[in-house]
Amino acid sequence: MAKNKAKGGKAPPAEPDDGIRRHDRKILDTFLGEVEDGLWGVGPKDREKALKDLKAHIMERYRPHQSDHAMEMAVSSLGSPEVLAKGIRTLYGYGTRFKAILVVLSFIFGLATIPMVGAWSIIGPWSILGLLATFLVLSSVGPLVGLKWGGLMGLAAASSRVLLLLGLMASLGDDYTIGTGQAVVDFTLVSLFLLLVGLLAGHIRETSIKDYIQGEIV
Repeated sequence: MAKNKAKGGKAPPAEPDDGIRRHDRKILDTFLGEVEDGLWGVGPKDREKALKDLKAHIMERYRPHQSDHAMEMAVSSLGSPEVLAKGIRTLYGYGTRFKAILVVLSFIFGLATIPMVGAWSIIGPWSILGLLATFLVLSSVGPLVGLKWGGLMGLAAASSRVLLLLGLMASLGDDYTIGTGQAVVDFTLVSLFLLLVGLLAGHIRETSIKDYIQGEIV
């Protein structure tokens, strides 16, 4: 039995890029490599599947022509590698490890939303910038992690606010107070708002994937 035969006497299936010219293969590999460079955070299995599907799609556009510039036209018709990578990240989302890192980062960003000195009623510019940065992180990354992880990111940011505030009040005593009753309400609403932002941003991913699948079926 030949060594290149699979178990049972069957030859292994041909790769979609078998038999293409060396110059065309170089163009294909370069393009796929640039796309792969933009797939940071995507899990290994999803990354492999996405690149395999992309290669098969390129070959479908390439094989009917086989002209001198067929591969250049096939890859250029798909747009830039950066845009493709962004679309793949949106479709597949990030890997579990990267999502866990994002939850930790959300916890850290949430800490920056609390004034470190004085009363809570005196909100400094740094805490406002911290709140804005936390909102931007949740709203921009949430659509790439899904409802569950988006909610965890929002919960981490809200929880860190509560824990830091309680820690400051316990350690500094009368030197640090949350202030008036309205300040308590504002603090609670902002914390709930961050949780809601994470959930809504994650829901966008769930909805976009459903729309994409339904569009492919139709």
